[in-house]
Amino acid sequence: MNPDGINTKPTSPDEVESWDSDPAGMMEYYKNQPYTLGQSIADIVDNSYDANAKRIEVEILFDSSSDDKPYIVIFDDGNGISDEEMKSALRLGVRRNRSETELGVFGIGMKLSSLAQANEVTIYSKKDGKIAIRRISASHISEHNTAEVLKFHSGSFAFEACEDKFIEGNWSTMILLEDLHGARRFMSMNKSLQDSLSGEIKKIKTHLGLTFQRVLEERRDVELKFNGKDVSPIDPFMPWENNPYYGTISDERIVTTEIEGNSVDVKIRFVIIPHTNNFDNTKKCKNVNSGYKKANDMQGLYLYRNSRLIQYGG
Repeated sequence: MNPDGINTKPTSPDEVESWDSDPAGMMEYYKNQPYTLGQSIADIVDNSYDANAKRIEVEILFDSSSDDKPYIVIFDDGNGISDEEMKSALRLGVRRNRSETELGVFGIGMKLSSLAQANEVTIYSKKDGKIAIRRISASHISEHNTAEVLKFHSGSFAFEACEDKFIEGNWSTMILLEDLHGARRFMSMNKSLQDSLSGEIKKIKTHLGLTFQRVLEERRDVELKFNGKDVSPIDPFMPWENNPYYGTISDERIVTTEIEGNSVDVKIRFVIIPHTNNFDNTKKCKNVNSGYKKANDMQGLYLYRNSRLIQYGG
């Protein structure tokens, strides 16, 4: 019996059968997850923080042989992943003992968010002086309808260029996203891919600043860069707006609620920010609303876990 009194215990082997899935069909499901590019990158950065990295660098680049082949690479100097650890690291929904300070929770973020953007996802890591590599290839899985990961790289210009940077930067792990299919979400009919991506990059910069604002302020020993520049924390509640008539107003309360049978104290902060017509620091305030959600959509609930913003607006 489960806690709700429903019988889940079979009495004989004949009462159960394996629950199979179609790898190619599931891959289409993974590829169509509604992640923005910024959300996908943030999920990968979570893993870098959880690996105790002190340096994290995100880059969006173009294959020098083509203007329509962008790729994304995330480097970190964290713990690294050994060849033996790779299988567990790539398992969807892997359950393990996680520290209370980790940003990742369910073991699916990096994999699903990567596949929502790219057909080729390469994880390349060095630990104890040894290199381990795995590649989730949507093309391979769809063509052969088999749930397999590849143990060799793509051999592309992007991989070779990133491998050189990996060695030069003395990094521990790199995640490379190639053959980006997620670009269709932000492509504009009247703009080139380069111009469309330029607009998306501005949104990503804001999204990372919002998502990791508190993490960046608390973990000042960790360097997070995006396209060569430090990611600046962006406080959505505009505490710098302290005009006595039109400034930000906030109040904090502790609310006790029950979560999974346990009494938990939840800290809730109520905030009213100035109307856009009453901003003192207009440039700084408008930067808050320059990401994926504009001012009106930024209103609503902001949910944090371990100082990481996991949901905002709406």
